[in-house]
Amino acid sequence: MADVKITELPEDTSPDSADVTITVDDPGGTPVTKKATWANIISSGLPAATETSLGGVEKATDAETIAGTATGTEGPLFSDPSQLAAAIQNNSWIYGEPSGGTDAYVINPTPAITAYASGQCFIVKADVANTGPATLNVSGLGAKDIKKNHDVDLATGDIEAGAILVLSYDGTNFQLLSALSSEAILKSILTTKGDMIVRTASGVVRLPVGADNTVLTADSLQTEGIAYKAPAVGLLTQFTTDVTTSGAEADLINYIIPANTIGTGGVVKGRLYVSALGIGNGSNDVFNLRLGSTVVCSLLKTGAGTSSGYTGFIDFAIYGTGATNSQEASLLVDAANASGGINYGGIQGYDDGTSAEDSTTALTLRVTFSSTGGGAITVANGYVQSFI
Repeated sequence: MADVKITELPEDTSPDSADVTITVDDPGGTPVTKKATWANIISSGLPAATETSLGGVEKATDAETIAGTATGTEGPLFSDPSQLAAAIQNNSWIYGEPSGGTDAYVINPTPAITAYASGQCFIVKADVANTGPATLNVSGLGAKDIKKNHDVDLATGDIEAGAILVLSYDGTNFQLLSALSSEAILKSILTTKGDMIVRTASGVVRLPVGADNTVLTADSLQTEGIAYKAPAVGLLTQFTTDVTTSGAEADLINYIIPANTIGTGGVVKGRLYVSALGIGNGSNDVFNLRLGSTVVCSLLKTGAGTSSGYTGFIDFAIYGTGATNSQEASLLVDAANASGGINYGGIQGYDDGTSAEDSTTALTLRVTFSSTGGGAITVANGYVQSFI
């Protein structure tokens, strides 16, 4: 080929690794002209790339991408999009499966982290359920508390065995971002059989189950908007067993009035049927109506002679009088013999009184009888009823 200027040589737009090029060795000293293939230039003559200079790089293997390896034999490693996509989708850099058998969870992701930093997220598959406050230790950097709802310690069962957890480090603790066990959430709120969750003006709260035979009633005065109360007109309980007593004071009826039944204007009333009443000669026979710790009404009958065979009834009533700790009550005893003569009735058989018991709590209602001289009574049956 005739001599031509270098600038006039044809351009090789697709050089091959075996193609030869001319190099000048030691151009500042005693130059020596050599030839070199492009393969040799790229493999050994090209410096490794840095943040500030061009150079050689090496494609990472899948294993190196997953492991987070930074440098290969020919320079920094690079991964192509398919390798990165697989690593990200597998979450291999932030995923771990503890195997310690306790709720002091430990994971060792690859590559290991060298320090905790706010915002770090990890995915953990719990090997066991937690039994109270729990911790997470990543890459041996030390255990950090796991919190729910930002700053609340975990309760037993918040994490189920096998659950996948997402946790983020906030600079102090790991915050649990994934949902708690639904059963654990309910158990942490509902502590008693029959409890309910209700909405208030400002949030969600537990409504404790009411007493037996009460019903849910809308009540705008209550924080929850509803309350357990006795039915508006309802039978609270019915008694069918005979009760016979004499001598020292003893119960003819002992009944627990549910909380909020009397309230500010409710009424609890009842009747006991007397199947046998006997009066001893000169005896003092006393009927008491007791509410909580208060003797609200008391009737005293002094016998002028021995008599028996009286039947009749005992009526009692308790009224709320404008406040939950203000009540009035009445007690009436009416009994007659077979010929119709009234032994207890009118003014002799009636008493009323007041009490200041807290009706927002359950209250014990008692009607009692005592006798100092041989009096005796049998109550066959009866009932307690409420009106709101």
